[in-house]
Amino acid sequence: MRTLVICVIAALCAVEGAAAAEPPQLTLPIDCKIGTTCFIQQYMDVDPGPGAKDYRCGGASYNKHSGTDFRVRNLQDVRRGVKVLAAAPGTVLRLRDQVADRIVRTAKDRLAVQNVFCGNGLVIDHRDGWRTQYCHLQKGSLKVKRGQKVKRGQNLGLVGFSGLAQFPHVHLTVSKDGKKVDPFTGTESPETCGANNAGSLWSPSVRKQLSYRHGQILASGFSAGRVAPKSVLWRLPDDAAIASNSKALVAYAWLINLQKDDKVLTQLTGPKGIIASETSKPLNRHKAQYVQYSGKKRPKGGWHAGLYVSEVSVIRKGKRVLQHRKVLHLK
Repeated sequence: MRTLVICVIAALCAVEGAAAAEPPQLTLPIDCKIGTTCFIQQYMDVDPGPGAKDYRCGGASYNKHSGTDFRVRNLQDVRRGVKVLAAAPGTVLRLRDQVADRIVRTAKDRLAVQNVFCGNGLVIDHRDGWRTQYCHLQKGSLKVKRGQKVKRGQNLGLVGFSGLAQFPHVHLTVSKDGKKVDPFTGTESPETCGANNAGSLWSPSVRKQLSYRHGQILASGFSAGRVAPKSVLWRLPDDAAIASNSKALVAYAWLINLQKDDKVLTQLTGPKGIIASETSKPLNRHKAQYVQYSGKKRPKGGWHAGLYVSEVSVIRKGKRVLQHRKVLHLK
Protein backbone atom coordinates (compact mmCIF):
# COMPACT_ATOMS: atom_id res chain seq x y z
CA MET A 1 0.00 0.00 0.00
CA ARG A 2 2.82 2.35 0.93
CA THR A 3 4.55 1.63 -2.37
CA LEU A 4 1.34 2.55 -4.22
CA VAL A 5 1.05 5.85 -2.33
CA ILE A 6 4.66 6.72 -3.14
CA CYS A 7 4.06 5.93 -6.83
CA VAL A 8 0.93 8.11 -6.88
CA ILE A 9 2.78 11.00 -5.24
CA ALA A 10 5.66 10.59 -7.65
CA ALA A 11 3.27 10.61 -10.58
CA LEU A 12 1.55 13.75 -9.32
CA CYS A 13 4.91 15.47 -8.83
CA ALA A 14 5.90 14.51 -12.36
CA VAL A 15 2.67 16.00 -13.72
CA GLU A 16 3.15 19.18 -11.70
CA GLY A 17 6.78 19.40 -12.85
CA ALA A 18 5.75 19.01 -16.48
CA ALA A 19 3.12 21.70 -16.10
CA ALA A 20 5.62 24.04 -14.45
CA ALA A 21 8.03 23.53 -17.36
CA GLU A 22 5.54 24.86 -19.89
CA PRO A 23 6.99 27.92 -21.69
CA PRO A 24 5.46 31.31 -20.92
CA GLN A 25 2.87 32.67 -23.31
CA LEU A 26 4.03 36.05 -24.54
CA THR A 27 2.08 39.22 -25.25
CA LEU A 28 3.36 42.30 -27.07
CA PRO A 29 6.45 43.85 -25.44
CA ILE A 30 5.49 47.29 -26.76
CA ASP A 31 2.42 49.51 -26.35
CA CYS A 32 1.41 50.15 -29.96
CA LYS A 33 -0.57 48.85 -32.91
CA ILE A 34 1.47 46.45 -35.02
CA GLY A 35 1.62 47.53 -38.66
CA THR A 36 0.28 51.00 -37.89
CA THR A 37 2.31 52.70 -35.15
CA CYS A 38 5.03 50.06 -34.74
CA PHE A 39 6.56 47.38 -36.93
CA ILE A 40 8.71 44.26 -36.73
CA GLN A 41 11.97 45.27 -38.38
CA GLN A 42 14.04 42.15 -37.73
CA TYR A 43 13.48 38.59 -36.57
CA MET A 44 15.83 36.07 -35.00
CA ASP A 45 18.44 34.70 -37.41
CA VAL A 46 17.81 30.98 -37.99
CA ASP A 47 20.62 30.50 -40.55
CA PRO A 48 23.44 28.48 -38.89
CA GLY A 49 26.01 29.82 -41.37
CA PRO A 50 27.35 33.29 -42.15
CA GLY A 51 24.13 34.33 -43.90
CA ALA A 52 20.87 35.43 -42.30
CA LYS A 53 17.28 34.25 -42.65
CA ASP A 54 14.18 34.75 -40.55
CA TYR A 55 11.88 31.88 -39.58
CA ARG A 56 9.92 32.25 -42.83
CA CYS A 57 13.07 32.11 -44.98
CA GLY A 58 12.91 35.86 -45.61
CA GLY A 59 15.74 38.33 -45.23
CA ALA A 60 14.34 40.29 -42.29
CA SER A 61 17.29 39.52 -40.02
CA TYR A 62 21.08 39.73 -39.90
CA ASN A 63 23.81 37.27 -39.01
CA LYS A 64 23.50 36.00 -35.41
CA HIS A 65 20.61 38.33 -34.55
CA SER A 66 19.31 36.83 -31.30
CA GLY A 67 15.81 38.25 -30.97
CA THR A 68 12.95 40.26 -32.43
CA ASP A 69 13.10 44.02 -33.05
CA PHE A 70 9.86 45.96 -32.57
CA ARG A 71 10.47 49.43 -33.97
CA VAL A 72 8.63 52.72 -33.95
CA ARG A 73 8.97 54.90 -37.04
CA ASN A 74 11.40 57.54 -35.88
CA LEU A 75 12.56 59.88 -33.15
CA GLN A 76 9.30 61.81 -33.23
CA ASP A 77 7.65 58.69 -31.77
CA VAL A 78 10.41 58.40 -29.18
CA ARG A 79 9.77 61.96 -28.06
CA ARG A 80 6.05 61.21 -27.71
CA GLY A 81 6.91 58.21 -25.52
CA VAL A 82 6.09 54.57 -26.32
CA LYS A 83 5.94 52.11 -23.42
CA VAL A 84 7.90 48.86 -23.27
CA LEU A 85 5.73 46.19 -21.62
CA ALA A 86 6.45 42.94 -19.79
CA ALA A 87 5.63 40.13 -22.23
CA ALA A 88 4.97 37.71 -19.34
CA PRO A 89 4.89 37.85 -15.52
CA GLY A 90 8.13 37.27 -13.65
CA THR A 91 10.89 38.75 -11.52
CA VAL A 92 13.43 41.37 -12.61
CA LEU A 93 16.90 39.78 -12.42
CA ARG A 94 19.07 42.68 -13.55
CA LEU A 95 18.84 46.01 -15.33
CA ARG A 96 20.76 49.00 -16.65
CA ASP A 97 19.44 52.53 -17.12
CA GLN A 98 22.27 55.05 -17.70
CA VAL A 99 23.42 54.50 -21.30
CA ALA A 100 23.01 57.50 -23.61
CA ASP A 101 20.62 57.26 -26.56
CA ARG A 102 22.45 57.55 -29.89
CA ILE A 103 21.88 56.33 -33.43
CA VAL A 104 24.86 54.16 -34.40
CA ARG A 105 26.05 55.01 -37.92
CA THR A 106 29.85 54.96 -37.89
CA ALA A 107 32.70 52.81 -36.60
CA LYS A 108 33.27 55.46 -33.93
CA ASP A 109 29.64 55.16 -32.81
CA ARG A 110 29.96 51.38 -32.62
CA LEU A 111 33.16 51.64 -30.61
CA ALA A 112 31.37 53.87 -28.09
CA VAL A 113 28.83 51.13 -27.30
CA GLN A 114 31.01 48.03 -27.65
CA ASN A 115 30.51 46.98 -24.03
CA VAL A 116 26.85 47.97 -23.80
CA PHE A 117 25.30 46.64 -27.03
CA CYS A 118 21.94 46.11 -25.27
CA GLY A 119 21.98 49.68 -24.02
CA ASN A 120 19.45 50.31 -21.29
CA GLY A 121 17.38 47.23 -20.55
CA LEU A 122 16.51 44.41 -18.22
CA VAL A 123 16.15 40.66 -17.86
CA ILE A 124 13.01 39.05 -16.42
CA ASP A 125 13.00 35.53 -15.00
CA HIS A 126 9.86 33.45 -15.69
CA ARG A 127 10.99 30.32 -13.77
CA ASP A 128 12.00 26.89 -15.09
CA GLY A 129 14.90 28.43 -17.05
CA TRP A 130 12.75 30.80 -19.13
CA ARG A 131 13.85 34.43 -19.41
CA THR A 132 13.14 37.48 -21.54
CA GLN A 133 15.51 40.36 -22.19
CA TYR A 134 14.51 43.88 -23.31
CA CYS A 135 17.11 46.19 -24.91
CA HIS A 136 17.63 49.78 -26.16
CA LEU A 137 15.25 51.57 -23.77
CA GLN A 138 15.48 55.33 -23.24
CA LYS A 139 18.03 56.49 -20.73
CA GLY A 140 16.43 57.08 -17.33
CA SER A 141 13.06 55.63 -18.35
CA LEU A 142 13.03 52.29 -16.50
CA LYS A 143 10.10 51.94 -14.10
CA VAL A 144 11.14 48.77 -12.23
CA LYS A 145 13.86 47.66 -9.82
CA ARG A 146 16.03 44.58 -9.47
CA GLY A 147 14.16 41.83 -7.60
CA GLN A 148 10.74 43.35 -8.32
CA LYS A 149 7.90 41.08 -9.42
CA VAL A 150 6.14 42.31 -12.54
CA LYS A 151 2.79 41.49 -14.10
CA ARG A 152 2.09 40.77 -17.74
CA GLY A 153 1.72 44.06 -19.62
CA GLN A 154 3.34 46.13 -16.85
CA ASN A 155 5.18 49.27 -17.96
CA LEU A 156 8.93 48.61 -17.86
CA GLY A 157 10.16 51.84 -19.46
CA LEU A 158 10.15 53.63 -22.81
CA VAL A 159 11.33 52.72 -26.29
CA GLY A 160 14.66 54.37 -27.09
CA PHE A 161 17.83 53.89 -29.10
CA SER A 162 20.55 53.25 -26.53
CA GLY A 163 23.34 50.77 -27.14
CA LEU A 164 23.87 49.27 -30.61
CA ALA A 165 20.78 50.77 -32.26
CA GLN A 166 20.38 52.11 -35.79
CA PHE A 167 16.72 52.98 -35.27
CA PRO A 168 14.44 53.35 -32.22
CA HIS A 169 13.11 49.99 -31.06
CA VAL A 170 12.88 47.42 -28.31
CA HIS A 171 14.81 44.21 -28.92
CA LEU A 172 13.20 41.17 -27.26
CA THR A 173 15.27 38.02 -26.65
CA VAL A 174 13.68 34.84 -25.29
CA SER A 175 15.87 32.12 -23.76
CA LYS A 176 15.52 28.73 -22.08
CA ASP A 177 18.36 27.56 -19.85
CA GLY A 178 20.65 30.11 -21.45
CA LYS A 179 19.86 29.11 -25.05
CA LYS A 180 18.11 31.57 -27.38
CA VAL A 181 14.61 30.58 -28.51
CA ASP A 182 12.69 31.97 -31.47
CA PRO A 183 9.28 33.03 -30.06
CA PHE A 184 7.67 32.49 -33.47
CA THR A 185 8.49 28.78 -33.51
CA GLY A 186 9.25 27.98 -29.89
CA THR A 187 12.54 26.36 -30.87
CA GLU A 188 16.22 27.14 -30.69
CA SER A 189 17.62 28.31 -34.03
CA PRO A 190 16.60 25.52 -36.42
CA GLU A 191 19.00 24.51 -39.15
CA THR A 192 16.36 25.23 -41.78
CA CYS A 193 13.81 28.01 -42.04
CA GLY A 194 10.16 27.55 -42.92
CA ALA A 195 9.67 25.15 -40.00
CA ASN A 196 6.21 24.58 -38.55
CA ASN A 197 5.45 27.38 -36.10
CA ALA A 198 2.88 25.40 -34.13
CA GLY A 199 5.08 25.89 -31.09
CA SER A 200 4.77 29.69 -31.19
CA LEU A 201 5.21 31.28 -27.76
CA TRP A 202 2.93 34.19 -28.63
CA SER A 203 -0.44 34.14 -26.93
CA PRO A 204 -3.47 33.51 -29.17
CA SER A 205 -4.57 37.13 -28.66
CA VAL A 206 -1.51 38.50 -30.48
CA ARG A 207 -0.57 35.77 -32.98
CA LYS A 208 -2.77 37.22 -35.71
CA GLN A 209 -1.31 40.69 -35.13
CA LEU A 210 2.16 39.24 -35.61
CA SER A 211 1.43 37.40 -38.86
CA TYR A 212 4.45 37.54 -41.16
CA ARG A 213 4.62 40.48 -43.58
CA HIS A 214 6.79 40.51 -46.70
CA GLY A 215 7.66 44.21 -46.54
CA GLN A 216 5.82 47.18 -45.06
CA ILE A 217 5.28 50.85 -45.79
CA LEU A 218 6.45 52.91 -42.81
CA ALA A 219 5.28 56.21 -44.25
CA SER A 220 4.38 57.94 -47.50
CA GLY A 221 3.10 61.35 -48.48
CA PHE A 222 4.27 64.75 -49.64
CA SER A 223 7.39 66.81 -49.17
CA ALA A 224 8.55 70.23 -50.30
CA GLY A 225 12.00 68.88 -51.18
CA ARG A 226 14.34 65.92 -51.31
CA VAL A 227 13.66 63.07 -48.87
CA ALA A 228 16.64 61.16 -47.46
CA PRO A 229 16.78 58.05 -45.22
CA LYS A 230 18.54 60.04 -42.49
CA SER A 231 15.95 62.82 -42.53
CA VAL A 232 12.87 60.58 -42.14
CA LEU A 233 14.51 58.84 -39.21
CA TRP A 234 14.49 62.16 -37.37
CA ARG A 235 11.27 63.69 -38.66
CA LEU A 236 8.67 62.97 -41.33
CA PRO A 237 7.87 65.70 -43.86
CA ASP A 238 4.89 67.80 -42.82
CA ASP A 239 2.07 67.81 -45.39
CA ALA A 240 0.70 70.96 -43.77
CA ALA A 241 3.89 72.81 -44.76
CA ILE A 242 3.12 72.39 -48.49
CA ALA A 243 1.88 75.64 -50.07
CA SER A 244 1.37 77.05 -53.54
CA ASN A 245 4.78 78.74 -53.34
CA SER A 246 6.73 75.66 -52.13
CA LYS A 247 10.01 75.39 -54.04
CA ALA A 248 9.26 71.79 -54.98
CA LEU A 249 6.60 69.14 -54.54
CA VAL A 250 7.41 65.43 -54.30
CA ALA A 251 5.73 62.15 -53.43
CA TYR A 252 7.86 59.98 -51.13
CA ALA A 253 7.78 56.49 -49.69
CA TRP A 254 9.68 54.94 -46.76
CA LEU A 255 9.61 51.15 -46.71
CA ILE A 256 11.19 48.25 -44.81
CA ASN A 257 12.06 44.62 -45.56
CA LEU A 258 11.63 44.65 -49.32
CA GLN A 259 12.62 41.52 -51.22
CA LYS A 260 15.14 41.01 -53.97
CA ASP A 261 13.64 41.89 -57.39
CA ASP A 262 10.87 44.07 -55.90
CA LYS A 263 10.17 47.30 -57.77
CA VAL A 264 8.92 50.46 -56.09
CA LEU A 265 6.66 52.98 -57.83
CA THR A 266 6.23 56.52 -56.51
CA GLN A 267 3.89 58.85 -58.35
CA LEU A 268 2.70 62.42 -57.86
CA THR A 269 -0.55 63.50 -59.51
CA GLY A 270 -2.00 67.02 -59.56
CA PRO A 271 -5.12 68.80 -60.81
CA LYS A 272 -3.90 68.51 -64.40
CA GLY A 273 -2.65 64.94 -64.31
CA ILE A 274 0.62 63.13 -63.51
CA ILE A 275 3.38 65.49 -62.41
CA ALA A 276 6.13 62.94 -61.77
CA SER A 277 6.43 59.18 -61.67
CA GLU A 278 9.35 56.85 -60.98
CA THR A 279 9.67 53.08 -60.91
CA SER A 280 12.85 51.67 -59.43
CA LYS A 281 14.91 49.01 -61.09
CA PRO A 282 14.40 45.52 -59.58
CA LEU A 283 16.16 45.56 -56.21
CA ASN A 284 19.44 43.66 -56.30
CA ARG A 285 19.05 42.34 -52.75
CA HIS A 286 16.86 42.44 -49.66
CA LYS A 287 16.44 46.01 -48.41
CA ALA A 288 16.00 46.46 -44.68
CA GLN A 289 15.07 50.12 -45.31
CA TYR A 290 14.37 51.93 -48.55
CA VAL A 291 13.38 55.51 -49.40
CA GLN A 292 12.22 56.71 -52.82
CA TYR A 293 10.66 59.92 -54.04
CA SER A 294 9.63 61.61 -57.27
CA GLY A 295 8.54 65.18 -57.96
CA LYS A 296 9.30 68.49 -59.63
CA LYS A 297 10.37 72.01 -58.88
CA ARG A 298 7.72 74.72 -58.57
CA PRO A 299 6.39 75.90 -61.94
CA LYS A 300 6.11 79.57 -62.85
CA GLY A 301 3.16 81.06 -61.05
CA GLY A 302 3.29 78.42 -58.29
CA TRP A 303 1.35 75.22 -57.78
CA HIS A 304 -2.24 75.14 -59.02
CA ALA A 305 -5.00 74.99 -56.45
CA GLY A 306 -6.75 71.64 -56.26
CA LEU A 307 -6.27 67.99 -55.40
CA TYR A 308 -2.84 66.31 -55.32
CA VAL A 309 -2.27 62.59 -54.82
CA SER A 310 0.88 60.84 -53.58
CA GLU A 311 0.91 57.12 -54.37
CA VAL A 312 3.40 54.33 -53.63
CA SER A 313 3.24 50.72 -54.80
CA VAL A 314 5.52 47.72 -54.38
CA ILE A 315 5.48 45.47 -57.43
CA ARG A 316 6.50 41.86 -56.88
CA LYS A 317 6.44 39.30 -59.67
CA GLY A 318 4.21 41.58 -61.71
CA LYS A 319 1.66 42.17 -58.93
CA ARG A 320 1.09 45.11 -56.59
CA VAL A 321 1.61 43.63 -53.15
CA LEU A 322 1.77 46.88 -51.15
CA GLN A 323 0.07 50.17 -51.93
CA HIS A 324 -0.73 53.45 -50.20
CA ARG A 325 -2.08 56.77 -51.37
CA LYS A 326 -2.41 60.13 -49.67
CA VAL A 327 -4.38 63.19 -50.72
CA LEU A 328 -3.49 66.87 -50.32
CA HIS A 329 -5.75 69.86 -51.04
CA LEU A 330 -3.96 73.05 -52.05
CA LYS A 331 -5.86 76.31 -51.97
